[in-house]
Amino acid sequence: KGKRGRQECIFIFTSFLSYKVSFFRVQIRFIMKKNKQADSTSKQIPAKPKEGEDFYFENGLLVMTAAYHLKRGYCCGSRCRHCPYEHENVPLK
Repeated sequence: KGKRGRQECIFIFTSFLSYKVSFFRVQIRFIMKKNKQADSTSKQIPAKPKEGEDFYFENGLLVMTAAYHLKRGYCCGSRCRHCPYEHENVPLK
């Protein structure tokens, strides 16, 4: 009887921790999204990107270079191939 009680307590505790971790992930995503919206007014996109320097075409798709991202100054959250900001604004799945 004592072992089963402990196992049930451990299961309930780990379930509670799992719930709290999920809750905090949602809160972090909400805060990041709110900060991104607040920061978007202060961010400026560089004028007229130059082909070859700021972007290129690959299989008919426009691909922005790391140089362009550095000029822009922040991660846009679009999972860009050459993001120098380690995809910091990409939402968690």
